[in-house]
Amino acid sequence: MKKEASERIEGQISVHPKGFGFVKVTDGPDIFIPKHLTLDAVDGDVVEVAVNPKVSPRGPEGEIVSIVKRGRTHLAGTILAKSRGHWTAYSPILGQEKWIHLKAKGASLEEGDRIVCKVSNWEKEGNFVEAQFVRKIGHISDPSVDIEAAIEEFGLPQHFTKEVNGAAKKFGKTVQPSELKERIDCTDWECVTIDPDTAKDFDDAISLTTDKRGHFFLGVHIADVAHYVKAGSVIDKEAANRCNSTYFPGQCIPMLPENLSNELCSLKPNVVRLTQAVLAEFTPQGDLVSFHVVRNAIKS
Repeated sequence: MKKEASERIEGQISVHPKGFGFVKVTDGPDIFIPKHLTLDAVDGDVVEVAVNPKVSPRGPEGEIVSIVKRGRTHLAGTILAKSRGHWTAYSPILGQEKWIHLKAKGASLEEGDRIVCKVSNWEKEGNFVEAQFVRKIGHISDPSVDIEAAIEEFGLPQHFTKEVNGAAKKFGKTVQPSELKERIDCTDWECVTIDPDTAKDFDDAISLTTDKRGHFFLGVHIADVAHYVKAGSVIDKEAANRCNSTYFPGQCIPMLPENLSNELCSLKPNVVRLTQAVLAEFTPQGDLVSFHVVRNAIKS
């Protein structure tokens, strides 16, 4: 975020379904934007904000004075009605008081169809944005299209760029001997993951042993993603953009490329994987004696 002498700030806005929003900052609390001061911004836009010098007890407030960059070019919506040769569609991203004026010449559409459109004018007269029909996802009565509709609606990235995939593939699919030199070798420990059989990515594992005194030694082993994803790298930037893996019934949109999420950073059975672990000692009564954090390698 960039702060200027005019006390105007640029940042990205997150818009609540009720119409108000928050502009994310990097050097302070988020800026609250009341519903009537959001201009025509939609969720994800980069905006310029005039900050109110009077800070309320709840935090700083402001007013959007311009849209610097739109956060999206396409919208997903549902056909509502047809009037004068144009369809009207609703998109949750636009909130409750704005609709899509859809140009769809020659398209076979009906009320309830879920569609994807490309916005051509964000500031059409009235409470509308103007957009060109791109494709039909399916009908709202068909639950089989719900996942695809949600992916389009929230703009979830389904594919990685060649650059990101290329960076991930450079690590190969197996741990190299050179990567084990400065790690504790725990590959002969009995480590167990707790994910279901159908899981593709196993994030963590545990181990538990005892000694002659009856003391317990618990190990909590977490996949060492940071070994592969360095701060500022193309993979790191893509992961930051995605924030998390998104799970749907029978489908996952991963935060990391498959070579990492399903291979090197997945604690799959019977293969060596790099981890970071907390190793803790407990008395027979369950009192903590000591613990330490290590970089190690395991084989679950």
